[in-house]
Amino acid sequence: MFKKYAHMMVVHWITILGIILIAAGIFLTYKGQNIRNKFDNERLHQRISEKTSQIGELVNGNNELLTKIDEYQESLSEKDEIIQQLEAQIAELSVSVPKQPTDEQIEAVPQVSPESEFSDVIAQAKSLCNKGRYDEAYKIADDLRQKNPDFGLAYFLLGTIEMRKEHYDEGEELLNRAIQRELPDEDKAWAFHNLGISSVR
Repeated sequence: MFKKYAHMMVVHWITILGIILIAAGIFLTYKGQNIRNKFDNERLHQRISEKTSQIGELVNGNNELLTKIDEYQESLSEKDEIIQQLEAQIAELSVSVPKQPTDEQIEAVPQVSPESEFSDVIAQAKSLCNKGRYDEAYKIADDLRQKNPDFGLAYFLLGTIEMRKEHYDEGEELLNRAIQRELPDEDKAWAFHNLGISSVR
């Protein structure tokens, strides 16, 4: 009888111990889940904070870019206004065309213009200039100027070469000298054009 009672007591304690272990397991599982959720929440908040910071930097960068674009557009509009003013000034300039002599005058007085006399040399200098061989073109134009100090095309070529070499002050001075002398209409127009570009720069 005593053995039976002892056996029942052991079973009873084992059952109670099992229930306690199950309860402890459930409690630890619940606690572990809470800790894990808390850890996940902290990581999520940290990532959200990092993304928010990145978005803020992108917005600031975008605002700076928009500001620079606005400044660039304002600069362009100012340059457009300057170009329009220069074009208006050039249009107002009256380019005088020399009177063409009559056939009788040509027959009476044999005339040799510097343009016709040096046409091959001028064409060669222009060709060299267009090919970017400025030093060779400059030497030819300078020789023409020394042979004929009033030869407008020589000054025009020298001024154009100086402009292309970005020596704007020298180029402007030479082009103004060319305009003061006799120049073909097309070259005179290019001289005004180059002076306008120099003024913008």
